[in-house]
Amino acid sequence: MALVLAFVLWQSPAMARVGIDVETLPGLAAPVRGAFVGSHGDVFFVAGGQQGGQLSSTVAILTADASSWVIATLAAPVARGAAASTQAGLICAGGIDASGPSGHVFRLHWDGRSLQQTTLPDLPTPRVDASAVVLDGVLYIIGGRAGVTAPYPSTVPVHAAGCRLLTPPWICVRGWLW
Repeated sequence: MALVLAFVLWQSPAMARVGIDVETLPGLAAPVRGAFVGSHGDVFFVAGGQQGGQLSSTVAILTADASSWVIATLAAPVARGAAASTQAGLICAGGIDASGPSGHVFRLHWDGRSLQQTTLPDLPTPRVDASAVVLDGVLYIIGGRAGVTAPYPSTVPVHAAGCRLLTPPWICVRGWLW
């Protein structure tokens, strides 16, 4: 419940567009941290994350009626990655999976009845605790670090790919920390 409240205090445009009243949101079944959170059309996703210190593969999906969460499952448990809402679905990149830091990228899409997962090209390097945004049709994965205990770099890697196709190679641009 805390994750949902922290996100919706900002009142996302997707939630406002479908008329979701943040004061009447149903709670999640269990507390979650480090989840991929975002929207696709009139659907709100809370995917993966950690529950009780364990990686989760649960996807909670809130549809436009906002009366209850639909529960689905990711192909594999993952947490602490970057998420960006796009017209094609919620893009999830990097994080931590069962084998450690991950560079995997996938897209979640709700077809009205079931969760669809599409594998996309991997990031050039694993990223944990990164951020993501789509700007002018380009997906940017910004910052993060190479591993759970790795220091944050003195320069921030920015990975970009055409969001519509997401075909390699990724373009790596150097940024800065401030």
